[in-house]
Amino acid sequence: MITSIIHSTIFISPQFCTTKVGRQRELKRGIIVKRTIRRIAGIYVAVSFCALLGLTLLASHAQAGGLYLQEFATSSMGTAGAGRNAYASDGGTILHNPAGMTRLEGHTLFAGFAPGGATIKFDKTNSAVNQGGNGGDQGGFIPLLGGGYSHKLHDRVRLGMGIFAMSGAALDPDNAWAGRGQVTNLSLFTIATNPGVAVKITDWLSVGGNWLIVYATLDWKLRLPTEQQLRFKESDDVEFAGMASILLEPMEGLRFGVLYQSEIDLELRGSARGPGGANPDFQMELPLAQYVHVSAYWDATDKLALLLSAGWEDWSTMGRIGVTVGTFSSDVALGFEDTWRVGAGLHYQLTPEWMLQTGYSYDSSALKNKNRTAALPIDEQHRLGFGAIHQLSENLRIGVNFEWLHLGAGKIRTPGLRGSYERNDIFFVGFNLNWGIESWRDKFGLDTS
Repeated sequence: MITSIIHSTIFISPQFCTTKVGRQRELKRGIIVKRTIRRIAGIYVAVSFCALLGLTLLASHAQAGGLYLQEFATSSMGTAGAGRNAYASDGGTILHNPAGMTRLEGHTLFAGFAPGGATIKFDKTNSAVNQGGNGGDQGGFIPLLGGGYSHKLHDRVRLGMGIFAMSGAALDPDNAWAGRGQVTNLSLFTIATNPGVAVKITDWLSVGGNWLIVYATLDWKLRLPTEQQLRFKESDDVEFAGMASILLEPMEGLRFGVLYQSEIDLELRGSARGPGGANPDFQMELPLAQYVHVSAYWDATDKLALLLSAGWEDWSTMGRIGVTVGTFSSDVALGFEDTWRVGAGLHYQLTPEWMLQTGYSYDSSALKNKNRTAALPIDEQHRLGFGAIHQLSENLRIGVNFEWLHLGAGKIRTPGLRGSYERNDIFFVGFNLNWGIESWRDKFGLDTS
């Protein structure tokens, strides 16, 4: 696994045995230019996020079967994500199916906050293999934010952009735990924005196209056999991908949504800090899977709606990844496999102002037990959601939801670590609002016609 390659690198690569004097004195011009472009793009993402957060305040205000988060702080958390690509009745569609923006009246701003608390505890099953403790509670607080804006350019055309965290991982076990040779601290975070356009081709067909801009950062610490710390710090990247979406509405009350996202080829670049003050360059490939998600929404009665989802994610693209530390490079086998997901949910219109939600979804595991490590304890996942949406006024809709995410047993069967995660749960409480107006000019008295 990655850590065994890294351990070998420490004793093989001369970069770990020399000081900074032995490092290259300057980078090639092409690398400098590329990194400059990446940093400019990263600044754009940060500025976009701050701007959107500011709009959110003015308006009154982490993982699928692989590494993707399903929680975007939208109302679809109330159905555990079931039917989210076809619901298309609030601003959350900007993230779940941008083609659905054509169903939104006028201009729509949405924002959501979904704080989560994780309880992740490892149970070491073999004291002879596992030297150390169980790591304590490795989870913690997870603040999730999501937001977006849809602009009515024409009766059949919408422009929109969302901001969301699309993948992540965070582990913080005790330093002396049995898996310290694989991880003593891990923080992987990505944030993305998806500017794009949606067009209503016919009364029953809408399509959307979006440019996806992703910023990722990784901070990873582990212990060597000598108990000295090795840290991979300030490793980040900005990459670009694409999204394509379709919304079909063959009859009133029946919708089908499809969302495709292309692969994101991240190359995290930073530095490694090892024993003796060594500080070599570090680079790791992290290809995030392309996927296809499909959903259906059906108004079965005047009060009851059924929602269904299915999806495929190409995590086999992470079957092998490239890792470079100093002058040493290697392809590392991770053993990732494709994942599948299914989900089902209900909407019940209790009163004209109140709608209740519930749903369940399942994601298969991207890793077999023999390939799983403490740094990536990914397993099958179960989600159960409940929610309520209240139409507060003609222009403002608010929602609240609760979601329980069970991350599976996370069994680990590596030579240096054996056990499973007896507790592997995250609990989210989400809040979201949708605010829409027909015309900015009318709203602020700027219409001169």
